[in-house]
Amino acid sequence: MLSNVNNMDTKLNKFLDQYNLTEYVEKFERLPGGLMNFTYRLQFTNVLEHTSTIKLNDNDNFLVLFHKLKPKSLIAKVTYPYIAHLGPEFPYPLIRQMNEKRALQLLNNNLSHEADKNMNDLSSIFNRHKTFKISRVWIHDEENNILIIEDQGQLETMRDWFISTNNLLNKSIMNTIHAYGVQLANFVIDLQISSTKYVNYLKPMFNTVETHKADFLEIPGIIENIRANYDLHHIDELWPVVSQYYQQEISDLIIDGRVFAHGDIWSSNILINENDSTLTLLDWEWAGIRSPAHDPGTFLSHCHVQMLMNSSNEGLLCFLNTFTNTYRENAQRHKVSWYENEQEKYSFAWILGVLHATNLLFWTTFLTCCSTEEKICCHRRCLVTAAVEYAEKCQSGPNKTTYDSMLNDQLFGRLFHAT
Repeated sequence: MLSNVNNMDTKLNKFLDQYNLTEYVEKFERLPGGLMNFTYRLQFTNVLEHTSTIKLNDNDNFLVLFHKLKPKSLIAKVTYPYIAHLGPEFPYPLIRQMNEKRALQLLNNNLSHEADKNMNDLSSIFNRHKTFKISRVWIHDEENNILIIEDQGQLETMRDWFISTNNLLNKSIMNTIHAYGVQLANFVIDLQISSTKYVNYLKPMFNTVETHKADFLEIPGIIENIRANYDLHHIDELWPVVSQYYQQEISDLIIDGRVFAHGDIWSSNILINENDSTLTLLDWEWAGIRSPAHDPGTFLSHCHVQMLMNSSNEGLLCFLNTFTNTYRENAQRHKVSWYENEQEKYSFAWILGVLHATNLLFWTTFLTCCSTEEKICCHRRCLVTAAVEYAEKCQSGPNKTTYDSMLNDQLFGRLFHAT
């Protein structure tokens, strides 16, 4: 029995007590890096005797399954109505946990009565991408907002792996990075293409409007903080463009097609298993029906931020370039509508730019300052300057002017043509 269980999150403690599982928890650890949730690894003893079949919501026989399979460990994601990394003063909708649960169940073909048995293209995506994994849902406690999922093991995130191998890069490691970039791009474009025919079915299942609204409400405060505390007054130029984007997303006026998206793909949300070359995609809280620009755009945006902070990260640069080239080649080969239809192309390019400007703005909130005085932080100034530049590129809206600007952009241009 765990000796320091009293140090555990109170909601998680309550959950374990409800299922009489506390005595089987041998060890728990708070996992680092969680932004939105408090995430724990629960390790269990081998002595599992209790066989109660208590039910929680619609999750039948959780304990029967637990004692039959005897997992060595599970992951517990505890969600509060705020951003865990920032605290209660930064509220955020709880619906994000339901979105993640449904995404994991959907892609694991485990939606029970909610599932459409004809969604073979989407539910079999991991049969086509055997080097890609996601965790299975064990149980979702809606009352306490706890999601218990499969533990993939003590694996490094791709972000940490890039850091640890950056000074060891050789041909073998670069080939591995290249393969990972191909894997990720193939998965993303397949997920997009496979989901287009199910948009009307999937849309009611995933509430992205509430998260859009929450993000939109945060932006004025972030802009005011940057203006007041860091003397970066040109930040005001962001607001008209970002506001237009969010108003269109919230009212569902985006016209470049709709696909099922992960919503937050970046290197910290990918686990690497070097033994079998598999990647595990984590944190599906922002999953839902979105613009096809969202996943590739978010991925490239996060890569850009990391490159701004560390321009010598050659592994990340290889990963970024490989992903971009592979995504473009697949999109062109399959003649997806956002590469073929003129107005959809314009909207796709516009969202790439505005989304990037917005992501850069949010990153200023979580940024670790450089060694200079905080008021003149070069990192923060770099992000704000880049955000304003992209806002200026997109200020005329989804049209040919914006498209041509993004076509020649150093970061996003490769999505449209080889360089």
